[in-house]
Amino acid sequence: MRGKTLFACALIVATVLTTLQPAQAHGLIGKRFLPATLAIDDPFVADELSLPTVSSIKMPGSGDGNRTWETDVSAEFSKRLSPDLGLSLLGTWKALDPDQGPRNAGVGGGRLGGGRHGQ
Repeated sequence: MRGKTLFACALIVATVLTTLQPAQAHGLIGKRFLPATLAIDDPFVADELSLPTVSSIKMPGSGDGNRTWETDVSAEFSKRLSPDLGLSLLGTWKALDPDQGPRNAGVGGGRLGGGRHGQ
């Protein structure tokens, strides 16, 4: 068993090392770089994977004082189809856990989006 695990790890390392590619900057126009910020979305097409983002907050209750824990788990995958065209897929799972009452959880409305650079 240990030999198989070691072989699998060596195979994964060899695969990663043989498929490495140099990083390429995006967001460059001539000598200018346009970074994405929290206020402005990334306007350039690129391959990106946003690993699950987890947020949890305790929401205050209304008049009866029943507070609720709200937990969100979301992820996004973006794929460049051409230098100017991209496709992205976003999904969210949400759980509501009130102090009193049943717990509710489910998948939120996923999004499928596409876009062209410069439009």
